[in-house]
Amino acid sequence: MSRNVFDLMEFVSKYTKDLLDEFEELEEDGVDVYQYLNDYQAKYQAKLEEFFDSEYGEAFEFNASDIFGLKDEVKKAKKDFLLDIYSYASFEDFQKFNDYKKVAGFNNVLNYLSHIPHDFHIELYENHQKLFGDLRFSEIEGEVEKLFFELHDEVYSKFENKLISLDNELPYFYPQDEKELVYLLSKFEPNRVCESPFLRRKQ
Repeated sequence: MSRNVFDLMEFVSKYTKDLLDEFEELEEDGVDVYQYLNDYQAKYQAKLEEFFDSEYGEAFEFNASDIFGLKDEVKKAKKDFLLDIYSYASFEDFQKFNDYKKVAGFNNVLNYLSHIPHDFHIELYENHQKLFGDLRFSEIEGEVEKLFFELHDEVYSKFENKLISLDNELPYFYPQDEKELVYLLSKFEPNRVCESPFLRRKQ
């Protein structure tokens, strides 16, 4: 069962809408290009939801040194810390954290999130103290935001790479019969048309 961190529908819809330009020739042939677009968007969204899955998503696979055999524990602690912050963030926030930093200054970015608890930085420090050790009160806000951006930037970089991967590798089309397959292959490169069900039939 997927544990989605963000609502991705609006992002995927906007991000992939220009695909209609590539379907122009199909539309001229009387093909329902919106059905193809909807199917592609649904598969694209599903792939991103897997990526951001709070339990198994590759977005939250962090690097950690294996100190005293605690590598997995540290990785989980980093993930839990970041998810505690993302639970108050929209996907728009996820995309704009670095913009917030430019406006707000380094130590006040998390205050841009809606409905965060009072003394949010202190709460994060107390709930995830193993990531920080003992800090003076005056250090807490800065160290919490420093760790947040270290982890967030890692996730965002993975996200950008995931978009590139999906853009290049996810087929546009999943034809239902060989006639549709032949037609689509006459219009698009083979990597844009999923042929695997038909290849299995011929084996």
